Amino acid sequence: MTDKVCSKCGESKSLDCFYPDRRCSFGKKGTCKTCTLARTKERLRSHPKPGRTKTCPRCGTAFYYPRYAGKIRYCSLECAFWSRVNKGTEDECWLWTAGLEKDGYGQLVFGNTQFDPHRVSLEMKLGRALLPGMFAMHECDNPPCCNPSHLREGTPLDNVQDCIAKGRAAWQKRDRLGSGSAPDVGVSSR
Repeated sequence: MTDKVCSKCGESKSLDCFYPDRRCSFGKKGTCKTCTLARTKERLRSHPKPGRTKTCPRCGTAFYYPRYAGKIRYCSLECAFWSRVNKGTEDECWLWTAGLEKDGYGQLVFGNTQFDPHRVSLEMKLGRALLPGMFAMHECDNPPCCNPSHLREGTPLDNVQDCIAKGRAAWQKRDRLGSGSAPDVGVSSR
């Protein structure tokens, strides 16, 4: 016997049209693959995946997120970012209002992943991710600033040169405070 009758649709089909199951007759399930798939789809529609559906407080979009994703309040990284930035005029610094790290730079956590807000701002301005090894450099030298017009992409060398040009290098700070010994201009050290 190479045919079996489906218990759901009542059609006689070949055994290849049934999923294997050692507990059933002929080693195949009682319902055909078509009926089994239709039943599974219906069950998933009536019982959605475990998780939560929320409305984004910034844009009003309804979104779904899985239980394991942590505490997500916003539908996207962009909404999470802009909800924590105090925007001003184009010339002003747009300050990050959420958590700051020890060095003064912002800290954004979205979906169990940590982001640097100034990098997110620059990536949104550029419309692409920063290239590997590239920095988001502040023209204004204000670490919590997220104004995209104050940010530019640069290499590590660009970053160091900018630091020295603006007098932010560690040895320059030490010399200003008087704790380091700066060589005299007119005296030879040799």
